[in-house]
Amino acid sequence: MKVYAAISNYDSYDYDGGYEVVGVFADRVDAEQCELADGVLAFDVLDGPAYVRDRHVVTLYDSLFRGPERTSYRRIDTGNGDTLEEHGWRAVFETFDSGRADAKMAEWQAEHKRRAAEFVASLDRIDVKVWYEPGDGYALVLTPLHLPERALRVSRDLITDQAGMPRGATLHAQWFTVDTLTLDHIDGFKVCRAPAKDGLATLPTATASRASS
Repeated sequence: MKVYAAISNYDSYDYDGGYEVVGVFADRVDAEQCELADGVLAFDVLDGPAYVRDRHVVTLYDSLFRGPERTSYRRIDTGNGDTLEEHGWRAVFETFDSGRADAKMAEWQAEHKRRAAEFVASLDRIDVKVWYEPGDGYALVLTPLHLPERALRVSRDLITDQAGMPRGATLHAQWFTVDTLTLDHIDGFKVCRAPAKDGLATLPTATASRASS
């Protein structure tokens, strides 16, 4: 059985959890028509004590630049099963079963890698650019799959050795072509001239396909 709480200050609830329950109704329509409310929340009525468990969440985004993510939160187990919902630019799978969350994460990671491989294979040339050198022996590299906030971390020596450059050469803002690129691996650096359009963030992204629950 469900009850429907008429909520006041619903916009604030969306952002910081602040809201007031102005009435609880057996019928959603009655809750929606309450003149003091600007939103409605549905709750299951429990027949016994509350059992709190981890609710596992796996999120798939509509972009190759961001892989699937897994989180969890504590929630009363009302007996509801798994859910799979789409929210515009992302799909969200929720379950109380950690094994099913593991399986969904593995499934969506494999799908993400497959889509990335297809996208890279469609390119005539793989252009990459060193975005930043943190000074720890590595360089952060922008690629058709990696934006600044998720730039690929690559050994400076690997880049200079493969490109035929002195190991102490400055790499910042240098463009290269590479032979191999995946979500977590890059190889075959060669110095190249900058492409006509700078800014790899403007490259098109492929939409991640939705996997059924």
